[in-house]
Order: sequence, then structure tokens, then C-alpha cells
Amino acid sequence: MAVKVIRYGEKRRVICNICGSLLEYEKGDAEVVQTGMNDFSHEIVCPNCQEKILVRV
Repeated sequence: MAVKVIRYGEKRRVICNICGSLLEYEKGDAEVVQTGMNDFSHEIVCPNCQEKILVRV
């Protein structure tokens, strides 16, 4: 069985590793953070526990 796209959209989902909340976010919700000298990632903040979560945009 292959993975199928049910609906295309801008919203993405991630589960917080600390509190287990299912979070839905859009590309504009993620902030760019520097993780190394020349490395950058995107992160969101869990509104439930305030944990920073690295995400893909």
C-alpha cells in the first residue's frame, strides 16, 4: 500500500515531545533559528508547555 495525499494544503502537523500535544502550523508560524556557525533551522513554540520544537517548512 502506498502513501496517498488526501488533501493538499499549507498546514502541517507535529507532536510536541514534552506534553504530547498535536500542533498544527503554517510555514509563516515557524521562526528561523541559528543552530550552528552556518546552520539554520525552523522552530515553533508549543502553546501548551512553551517547548521549542524544530520543524520542517
